Amino acid sequence: MKYIHFATLAITLSLLPSCAAINSAGKGDKQQVEMSMHRLRTDIEELKHDLNTQQMQLGIYEGKLVRVDDIIDTIKVESTEKQKSTLDELEYHLASIEKKLEKYETGQKEILADLSKLEAHANQTSKAMSQYKDKIKEFEQTLSFHNEVISEISKLKKHINHAAALSNENRKFQTYIVKSGDSLQRIARNYNTSIDQLKRLNELRDDLIIVGQELSVPAVQ
Repeated sequence: MKYIHFATLAITLSLLPSCAAINSAGKGDKQQVEMSMHRLRTDIEELKHDLNTQQMQLGIYEGKLVRVDDIIDTIKVESTEKQKSTLDELEYHLASIEKKLEKYETGQKEILADLSKLEAHANQTSKAMSQYKDKIKEFEQTLSFHNEVISEISKLKKHINHAAALSNENRKFQTYIVKSGDSLQRIARNYNTSIDQLKRLNELRDDLIIVGQELSVPAVQ
């Protein structure tokens, strides 16, 4: 529709230089010129209306974009705080588990020392040996239980260390603002990564990026 308006405007303007000659012509020619002028004014008003409508829509889109930016900033702050809180909690539990592990290791050493003493005294008499054997069996059961506990704690420690490593890995990124002439390929090359990694990291469905857009990229070491 806009292209028709512009075409009508161009044709009408091209007719203006001959208006003086038409004034001396017949009444029918004058009416035709007046109709053309009327269409010109109508087209101009419609163009003004379209322009105002587009400006209003642009203002609405700019407002939505500002709100989206605010939401993104809020999400980034909350995500960073949550990651820090999670890491602090993991470090606290890791320290607690390490203390318990040291306690169990100390107890295990004490049990082994007692076991050695009992085995040495078991050779004195058969009666004492029988008693000591029962005691040794009890200590061995306790030691087996402690070994199982230590094994479970070691597994839990590895799990927490892995979780802490993942949390630290999430921090090894920085924000990059897209500039004119940038592309995902160029940004990926500059930060020694791949296009697919950038798309996954920033949840992009395609390779389209715009100037001023914020992207997460691997931190420069």
